[in-house]
Order: sequence, then C-alpha cells, then structure tokens
Amino acid sequence: MDFSVLVDAPAGKYGFVQARDGHFYFPNGKRIRFIGFNFPARANMPDHETAERISVRLASMGVNVVRLHAVDVPPGEQGWRADPEFPLIDYPSGDSRHLNPDGLERFDYWVARLEEKGIYLHVDLLVGRIFTEGDELDYPAPLYATKSSSHLNETLISRQEEFASQYLCHVNPYTGRALIDDPAVMTVS
Repeated sequence: MDFSVLVDAPAGKYGFVQARDGHFYFPNGKRIRFIGFNFPARANMPDHETAERISVRLASMGVNVVRLHAVDVPPGEQGWRADPEFPLIDYPSGDSRHLNPDGLERFDYWVARLEEKGIYLHVDLLVGRIFTEGDELDYPAPLYATKSSSHLNETLISRQEEFASQYLCHVNPYTGRALIDDPAVMTVS
C-alpha cells in the first residue's frame, strides 16, 4: 500500500505552519494534521542511501512529520549515542561548542530528503548534550545537560544559545535555507 498521495510535497511549500484554536494551518487557511515518527540520536545522521530509502518509505506510509530528537548526544558505540564518526556536535575537539562538519553534512542531506518528500520537521534543541571541560563551565565537567539544567546558570545558558545559533542558523547546502528560515520546520522545542 502506498499512502504517499496523502503527503503534500515538498514540505513548506505553503509557508510556515501556524497554530490556531488548537489546530495547525497553512497561511492560506488550509488545515493540516500531522502523523509521524521520532528519530533519536544516530538516526539523524544516516548515510545518503539510507536517507533516500527511509524518506521514501516514510512518505509511502503517509508520514508528514518527524521529530529530530537528541541530535546533541555524544558519540559512542552503543546505546543512545551518536555515531562515533558522524556526531552533530564535535565532541572529539575537546568541547561541545562546535558542530562536526561530517555529521552536519549527513544531517543536512537527511533534512533535504525529508522535506522533498513532504515531511515536516520538529526540531529539539537540548536533549542529551554533555558539557565538557573545554566548555569552561562554573561546574566540574563532564556535566550531562538535562532539559532543565541549562536554564539555571548563565554560562550554561550562553553555551546553549551558542549551540542553538549554530544549529538553527547554519545554511543547509541541499535546501539553501537555515532551519530558522525553513517553512518545513513545524516546531522547535
């Protein structure tokens, strides 16, 4: 069965999604409903072939939104970790303040394939980040940043703002847009 006819591709073609009266709408007044999946950690940096195959499969199921979750996790071989070769944050540099170009390239390609198929994005900003010695904190490092801990300390707030700016303002070479300017981004959490 192929439900891709239910997905109005490409994502974002009508402009930014708006919330009114408890529902989602396009700027032209047309109501939209979303059904989707969560893609955590290393699932957000697939190789190009995998990105192609998964985006086609998602669209064939009628999926029109994915949650880009936990892109900030450190690399590791097992568990809820980024691929050691392709983390989004360049933890091997000694801090968590820089994006890894190789992980970012894969992420950008993944985002472009999703959008092309009509799949919108829910973007998470802080899920599994670990602040390191190189982040120059007021606390001993490493410090696992739960979703609330970075809201209490000026240094942590500054480091998270720095990451959000890099992540949201980086121009995706495959879409020509930064996430912050992309109408395919449904929500940012």
